[in-house]
Amino acid sequence: MKIGTFVLVIMTLFTVSVSFAGDVEKCYGTWANPKYDENYMKSAKYVIQSDGTFEEYRSTTDKNPLVAGTFSVKANWIDAEGNTYFQMSNVDVETPFDDTTKTLEQHYYCLWKLGNTEKTLEVECNTWDYPTELDTGSFYYHIYYRQE
Repeated sequence: MKIGTFVLVIMTLFTVSVSFAGDVEKCYGTWANPKYDENYMKSAKYVIQSDGTFEEYRSTTDKNPLVAGTFSVKANWIDAEGNTYFQMSNVDVETPFDDTTKTLEQHYYCLWKLGNTEKTLEVECNTWDYPTELDTGSFYYHIYYRQE
């Protein structure tokens, strides 16, 4: 009976990790907010890729990313309205404007909220701790819309 319990626990952990990894797949693709095109403090386009990388673009029409980096999911959950939240660890790599021969690496703690229709992605990141909720009035808050 103890072996059966062990197998059940292992199977449960495997199932949880598979569904956990699969949830972030809903975020893959291109997200944009044209309102940020004129805002030099917010990226207007955010591309999330299946290999665990992302790119941020200054404007929705830019072809070259301003920032690129990696992300990993630390936790996720679904609220009562069916929105999916992701606690993310992002590492940005960017080139400073004053010296294009160098790159800077910055670690961010993020909270992503994928809307229940999967057409909006709200993001809040900072450099000191994982946000516990989204503050739509915060300088660090962004909202993006799925691009087809």
